[in-house]
Amino acid sequence: MGMFSTSKEWWNAGQMDNGMGRWGGENIEISLRTWLCGGQIRVAKDSFVAHAFRAKFPYKVNNNDITRNLVRVAMVWMDSDSRQRFLEQKKIKTKDGLPVMDYGDISSRLALKEQLKCKPFSWYMDFFKGRAPCTVADKCSSKSTVEAYDLKGLTLQDEFY
Repeated sequence: MGMFSTSKEWWNAGQMDNGMGRWGGENIEISLRTWLCGGQIRVAKDSFVAHAFRAKFPYKVNNNDITRNLVRVAMVWMDSDSRQRFLEQKKIKTKDGLPVMDYGDISSRLALKEQLKCKPFSWYMDFFKGRAPCTVADKCSSKSTVEAYDLKGLTLQDEFY
């Protein structure tokens, strides 16, 4: 998991999805739950938020676990239109609009979503429309907000200092 801090109260109002595999997607699940369910995400003054991967992982990463975790996130937190677009973009096999792969029992996460009186995912999409990195290919906007050339040539020094 990446670096983040949270209040004990907010952490106890959902913690991590214990149905997820070892690694991948937990950052998205926690972020969506925070945005949709009344939490707050704050950036400290003069801070820089980024994500850098190691050149080589110190442990084995199972891509099937990552895909399964992301499907769990989509099935719990996304509205049907966004979820369908996500499944198509990730090339996840579906039958009657639902993933064929086993993503486990999500009933406790859906109950949590109801208990916390979370906003629909459409609220999130409207809130960030035109503000989040998006390309035309992502079908979330008619224009790109970040182009590949915007990131080309960045070094770790540029990204973190």
